This record gives sequence, C-alpha cells and structure tokens, in this order.
Amino acid sequence: MTNAARFIASGPVARRRFCLRLLAAAALFAGWCAPAALAAQPTAPAPAPLLGDGRSADWLFVYKFNAASFPTAHPTSCRFGGTPAPGKASLAFAAAHQGAPALADGAGLAGTTLTDPLGATFNQIYSSGLNFIVWNDQFYGDPRLKCGANCTGRWGHSKGILAWDDSGNGLILQVTTPAGSTDYTIDSFKWAFSIQYVLWAIGIVQTLRYRRRTIRALAERDPEAYARLRRGVHLAPPT
Repeated sequence: MTNAARFIASGPVARRRFCLRLLAAAALFAGWCAPAALAAQPTAPAPAPLLGDGRSADWLFVYKFNAASFPTAHPTSCRFGGTPAPGKASLAFAAAHQGAPALADGAGLAGTTLTDPLGATFNQIYSSGLNFIVWNDQFYGDPRLKCGANCTGRWGHSKGILAWDDSGNGLILQVTTPAGSTDYTIDSFKWAFSIQYVLWAIGIVQTLRYRRRTIRALAERDPEAYARLRRGVHLAPPT
C-alpha cells in the first residue's frame, strides 16, 4: 500500500479519534467550571417575616384596630388587586416582632405599602416564585351558618398562606379574627381532651377481656400448648 493510500485509509479513523478527544476535553472542562459557576450564583434569602425596613424576623405580630374605634381614610385602591369594600374602614395597626416584643403603633396603614410589615411580608409571596397554599375556613355563603352568608362580629374566622421555597424554607402568614363563640378557655380544652380517657378505658377493658377469652379458649382446645405457655415456652405458629 502506498503512502497516499495509507493516509486515505487512516484519515477518517484519525479524525474520529481527534473528535472524541476533543469532546472528552470539553466535558472535563465543563465539569470543572460548573461547580464554580453554581457557587458564584447568588442565593435568594429564605422567606421570612419582613418588617418593612429591610430587616427580617423569626416572628411578626400585627394587630389591626377595628373601624368603629379607629377609623382611617377609606382606601381608593388595593395594592395587590381587588376592590376596596364599601363602608367604614380601619387599617391602623400596632406591631411587635422578635427584636421588639412589645406592641407599638405602626406607621401608615397595614398592607397598603411595601414599607409596612404586612405589605412587605405579603409582597414577598405575591411577587416571587415561592410555592404556596392558601386556606380559608369561611367561604362566602358556604357553609351557610346561623350568622348568615358572611359571619362577622362575634364569629371567629381564620385564613392564611403557607409559602416555601425549593429548599423547604418558608413562613406562615395567618389572619385571625377574635371571636366570642370560638374563644375557648383552657378549661374548655381540658374537657375536650379528657374524652381520650374514656377511649383509653374502653381499650384497657377490651384488652383484658379478650386476653382472658383467648387464654380460656387455648386451655380448652390445646391443654398441652397452654401448659407450655404457662412455663414460658415459646409456641411456634402452626404450619
């Protein structure tokens, strides 16, 4: 075979080997650069209650005053969508948090800006890609209660949002209306939880009852096995 023929025969093989080596080098380079690139990406802060001034806290409590005693100017729009309800309104509030646990008057109106605690915390959920679940224990007109379609006044009410990021960090934003009919005392909880003692008593009685019945049946049907059991000998299950 001439040199020209030898070159033509080996040309495609050499090119394939060269391409494979090039791909291997590119893969090695990509594997070396990827961790560095991922490490260089800034990580988003974990969701947390926000105070509205750039700080976060482990917990935050906002108390909104009632419209009858602390009326405020009726809002003309809702920052996060919707239409303001007609009638008296109050968005005056007091707030407390981990760094300042005593309630203090809040500046502005609750939930209307990104600088008040409620507005800043809700905006963190509303304007981000967080996962979330919304719950509401009182939908309008469903279920129909004695108080009507939309229970107010002494009737309790709770709703909220559970939000979390892809790493599992999250927060709970819960809205609770104080109630009369659902304002239980510690004695009420004691009576409610004491029902478990009745169930425990029934369970103990039934356990002792069926234990005696099982022993009596074993003694009648297989006296030898019963005697061995009394001696502490393990009984193998029948085959």
